[in-house]
Amino acid sequence: IVTIEDGTAQGEILGGYANSESSVTDNTVFIKGGTVQNAIYGGTSTGGAATDNHVTVTGGTVLTVYGGYSSGGSAEKNTVTIDGGTVQKWIYGGYIYNGGSAEGNTVTIKSGILQNEVYGAYTYRGGIAKGNKVFIDGGTVQQAVYGGYTERGAGSADGSAEGNTVTISGGTVQDVFGASVDLGSAAGNIVTINGGTVHDIWGGFSASGETRNNTVNLGDGTHALAPGTTIGKIYGGNQADVSGNKLNVKANATAENIGNFDKVTFY
Repeated sequence: IVTIEDGTAQGEILGGYANSESSVTDNTVFIKGGTVQNAIYGGTSTGGAATDNHVTVTGGTVLTVYGGYSSGGSAEKNTVTIDGGTVQKWIYGGYIYNGGSAEGNTVTIKSGILQNEVYGAYTYRGGIAKGNKVFIDGGTVQQAVYGGYTERGAGSADGSAEGNTVTISGGTVQDVFGASVDLGSAAGNIVTINGGTVHDIWGGFSASGETRNNTVNLGDGTHALAPGTTIGKIYGGNQADVSGNKLNVKANATAENIGNFDKVTFY
């Protein structure tokens, strides 16, 4: 366990580290105050699995946060929790460099200021982002939020982002993507809005690939949307084939526009 409460750290903060193909598992970093001028990793591996690593920020100013990071391996079940402070760059629940699988990672934002994008998981040079989750309960996110994101990278294979979820219950965010893929499929992702201020929403987004079977929920079916909830445009996907994209309206809501849905249901 690594805990920082005050002062300035100029180098990287590593909860755990493994080289070669070794795994890094069950490490924790707490940031309660101070300034961290470099990246924070719950756990990082140069070729193996990064699993069950955790970063919690409750104060201070930090740069970039990774729950788990692996180069060519897997990143699974890692978490990042932000409940105060300022994050100047990016947040990744799980991050894969050079292909691999990022699955079951979670980012939770309760309060604080986040100046860049938030990713439940991110894979670079192909790979799979699957079943990752982002929860926004408060705070301010000044850029986009992604349940999962797959970037192609030079010379890499197609990627995919499937079954990722983003749930917004409070706070202020910009655009929200259940998942986004440079080349490949963004399918079966879910965005749920229970409150907060949201710019535009995409269930799935792909620069070149399928965006089918994505779901956007307005409300949870039990509670009214939080007072002051604001929503911009809502899209099931960005491609012409909208098969299986669903918009479920489970509470009184107003949006600027809706599009690219196969089915709209009012409860």
